[in-house]
Amino acid sequence: MSDLKRAFLELRRSPTVTERIYLISPLLLALLKDLARSTGISADRDRRLRERMATQVASENRFFSNNGEHLEDSAVVAQGPFAGLRYGMFSAGSLLGAKILGCYEHEIAPWFQEAISEARYDCFVDVGCAEGYYAVGMAVRCPNIQVHAFDIDSKALELVDRLAELNGVRASISVAGECNETLLNDLLERARSALVLLDIEGAEDKLLDPIAVPALTRSDIIVELHEHKAPGSTYRILQRFSHTHKIDAIAAMPDEKKLAVLDEKSRPKDISILREGRRLPQLWLRMRAYRSEADVRAKC
Repeated sequence: MSDLKRAFLELRRSPTVTERIYLISPLLLALLKDLARSTGISADRDRRLRERMATQVASENRFFSNNGEHLEDSAVVAQGPFAGLRYGMFSAGSLLGAKILGCYEHEIAPWFQEAISEARYDCFVDVGCAEGYYAVGMAVRCPNIQVHAFDIDSKALELVDRLAELNGVRASISVAGECNETLLNDLLERARSALVLLDIEGAEDKLLDPIAVPALTRSDIIVELHEHKAPGSTYRILQRFSHTHKIDAIAAMPDEKKLAVLDEKSRPKDISILREGRRLPQLWLRMRAYRSEADVRAKC
């Protein structure tokens, strides 16, 4: 099959207009995004999406808590890096099912399991923390770590407090709204060894800038990429950190594939409670800082 025919077939199979435009040209998509922002279309669409997601989360979380095995005000995460974490019957921006069953973002779970077993981080910065799955999970599993959780959703920050209280780690977590470059750099400068997690819907392109945040060059980073929201950001981020970090990438698996990672007794009859609603392909990067000249020479 010719490259042109293959590209045409990919274009036809793309499920959304955004993906079709991106297959034609990232530059064209960037132009479209700028136009949508300047006319206010983007802000209005984002508002409607947030409202729809909030309604869906509230509805389906009630379904999970009323029809699953977890009928109390809290449940326990069944498996994964945060197995044993007590979890409230609430969430912000995503559904409860995958988190409580222990398969939420299973793709990057080994990275967190490794971070926990290494026990060398004294600082964990979670930007886009939602209700605190990672922030509270890391505070529980790494008792000597200081966690800094950020989210622009004030409701999410209230839920982080609730989840931290539920697990007895409120003193280990600081909670705040927007995280800017200066604040992030100050936190990382004070840390001996820091891990940064970002899930901020395209704003990672701005925050992951080692010129504006020099301390990133010696910090480990896990980032969920949103190329469809910030065209070209994947390339820019890779380019910025290619000389200072060892970089691994992983793609999201379809939600139904996560049934196989669950213990048989934990597998739900209704797969909808596992839904994470990711756009495929969804990519994450883990960027581990080279910490010595020997590391840099080995890389070269």
